[in-house]
Amino acid sequence: MRTPYTARVLVDMWHSIGGEPVEGVLLIDSVSMLQMRESAGVASVDTCELTVKTPELLDWLALGQYESIVANTVDASPANLERRSAISAVAVAVAVAVMRAMLSGDANPAAMADGLLASVAGRHFQAFAVDPDV
Repeated sequence: MRTPYTARVLVDMWHSIGGEPVEGVLLIDSVSMLQMRESAGVASVDTCELTVKTPELLDWLALGQYESIVANTVDASPANLERRSAISAVAVAVAVAVMRAMLSGDANPAAMADGLLASVAGRHFQAFAVDPDV
């Protein structure tokens, strides 16, 4: 992935729909989400719509999220919009669960650091700043 180009497109898309100004983008893929959850000892996350257990996260992100839509679904269909919303909800739920585990002392900081370093080394967790000096 060409992070600067992909992130710049994401920033521009966000602005085009009236989103507030952003200073950067974090690109976190399913492998990184799984590593974060495992290293923080988070067994599952709950959203308003679903519960995803840690061992099932990769399968849900790779395939399960698509099971609710039919072939040849257009991007703007209600089912596809719900699917995209579910991805966002799971990503936020993972981040919140990991932060809660870390702040409550339930997580192993060394394991979390190792997981983050592995994610960065594998290009599963990338950061982009709008300001090139950052």
